[in-house]
Amino acid sequence: MPVWDDDDVDAADAVAATGSAGTSQNQTPKQRLLAWIQHKIPDRSITNFTTDWSDGSAIGALVDGVAPGLIMAYFYLMFAKLLQQIF
Repeated sequence: MPVWDDDDVDAADAVAATGSAGTSQNQTPKQRLLAWIQHKIPDRSITNFTTDWSDGSAIGALVDGVAPGLIMAYFYLMFAKLLQQIF
């Protein structure tokens, strides 16, 4: 996953997000990914990779957190294609 300069999650954020002690280098890749996701969408309570993702809203929030407006642009494009097929 690409990381840009302003996307870095420092050790304090990673520890606070996952509740784990130590630096982000001491965390498993799964814990680091979870910390990054929590950093990107702080308004959602994401604590695991199973039940928190089951309805699809978390992935939508993550996409919107990483690329704001992309989801609406996608739905607009799909709607436009549907209208072209109908008419």
